[in-house]
Amino acid sequence: EGQLRKYVNILITMSISGLWHGLTLNFIIWGFIHTIGSVISNIIEDITKKHPLSTKVTKIFVPVGIIMTFLSVTFSWIFFNSKDFDTAKIFINNILNFNKTNINTVPFVVILLIIIVILLNFFETKLKESLQKILNEKSIVVTSIIIFVLFYLILKFGPDTVPPFIYFSF
Repeated sequence: EGQLRKYVNILITMSISGLWHGLTLNFIIWGFIHTIGSVISNIIEDITKKHPLSTKVTKIFVPVGIIMTFLSVTFSWIFFNSKDFDTAKIFINNILNFNKTNINTVPFVVILLIIIVILLNFFETKLKESLQKILNEKSIVVTSIIIFVLFYLILKFGPDTVPPFIYFSF
């Protein structure tokens, strides 16, 4: 009963979270998608605590988990950001009918950045360690230049203005 109770509690918590954002079908679906993801994640965690995975399985399982989490959370934001359920349906329909859309409307740089960000998730620890090693071994001048370039890139590719607070739109 302990595990089942935990999953019911997750269901209640995420449903309340969805309703807290608004009393529309969109927010209920948004909360439900997060509920499903949380419950699946907890079930997998409970199973792997009892039956630890081999290193080979973990190397496959972790990236798949990252991708599935990214996709489900991204999908749920369709409902969160749509003004109503019909708008969300249209958006999803456009995604599913991708062959009818024009890929040229999405800038290549955006697609490239999405791919890079997804790939960076898999190498985050090694990348962080490598960057720390490089910065520790370089002189203060080189380190300052690297930090300046990174700061410049953030400013260059960041938004021009501060977006309005999301809850002001409700």
